[in-house]
Amino acid sequence: MGRWTISEVLCPLGLSFPVLSRSLPFIHLTMSADQRLSEVVRALRFPLIVLVVFAHVALRSSFFIELPWAIPSDHYTWYLYISRIGSYVLAYLTVPMFFLFSGYYMFTKPKNWWSRDVYSQEMKKRWTTLVVPYLIWCTLPLLTDQLLLLSKGGSLPWNSLSSSLSRLAYTYVSGPENYPLWYVRDLILMTLLAPIVDWTSRRAPWLILVFFVVYVLGYFPPLLPSPKAIIYFSLGAILGTRRVNILTMVERFGGWLVSLFLLATLGLPFLPEGAWHGPLHQLYVPLSMAGSFCLGGWVYDRMPKLHRFYLGMEKYVFFIYVAHEVLVLSVVRGFLYRHGWLETVWGYFLCGGLVLGICLVAYIILARWARRPLAIALGGRL
Repeated sequence: MGRWTISEVLCPLGLSFPVLSRSLPFIHLTMSADQRLSEVVRALRFPLIVLVVFAHVALRSSFFIELPWAIPSDHYTWYLYISRIGSYVLAYLTVPMFFLFSGYYMFTKPKNWWSRDVYSQEMKKRWTTLVVPYLIWCTLPLLTDQLLLLSKGGSLPWNSLSSSLSRLAYTYVSGPENYPLWYVRDLILMTLLAPIVDWTSRRAPWLILVFFVVYVLGYFPPLLPSPKAIIYFSLGAILGTRRVNILTMVERFGGWLVSLFLLATLGLPFLPEGAWHGPLHQLYVPLSMAGSFCLGGWVYDRMPKLHRFYLGMEKYVFFIYVAHEVLVLSVVRGFLYRHGWLETVWGYFLCGGLVLGICLVAYIILARWARRPLAIALGGRL
């Protein structure tokens, strides 16, 4: 169950590798399908956070340069092509995947979400794991900005109630100040809406399909929480309440899904801005999510050392998520940009690699010398 080969992945492309199609010995002891799914989900978190970091490396302005439909012929064109795959194609699957994980495991175990005791107990847990880290990591850049402003002889923008409220609203709600934390903000909001999500996933799951179609067509109004949060968190809830094993479901079509995923990933960077951000972008996301699950299952079955490495890196994921933008990325990217290195293939990978490396070193140091404050700032994820 759930085991397929490289040759099966590539056969929809018309390619055949007889040697690779031989059945490899099963490398794991007996494990239930649910345990296997849990391991794959845990292992996927680290590759996904790497993609989150690279999503913020490339300059937004480079995305508006049209690529010719041909193999890149110079270094800068190669940079545009590779950075678009990493920053504007694959990166779009990351946050929907995290929403799906959260919705799935939040509703796998049946709960009476309309019970005051159950709801208050769950909200207390989320206060520690979500709200406190969100407040800390949104406040940190705010304080940093104010200190830098004062060091340059400026004045604080808190001279009126309206300006103060406006700044606070941006810092903690509409921005947020630490931009990647919009995911945590929306996850908090979806958690608050858990009784409604639970009812919808059980009684009216078709509503999520309606939302998705409206979203694909571009008619979904700007909301808090965002359309991505509503759709993919709710999709996870629908699958979780029915105890659907996502891995088993998608691996039935593993070869086709991975082939289409790879073809779409390689082809979408050539599309101009308007086409990419339209229906094709929205349709690519669920396809890439299914393909990622299939690849995660394949790594679990065929590459146990890599799978164990990903599991070992899981503990760093949340810290990288909350810290990379506000503490590291702007400095590293600015340095490479000033020296003319950022918009090169090697500079692109160097930037992402340095950010990840600095975050890992910072985590190790803080875990050694400031373990208690770090645990609070990460919501107990230590």
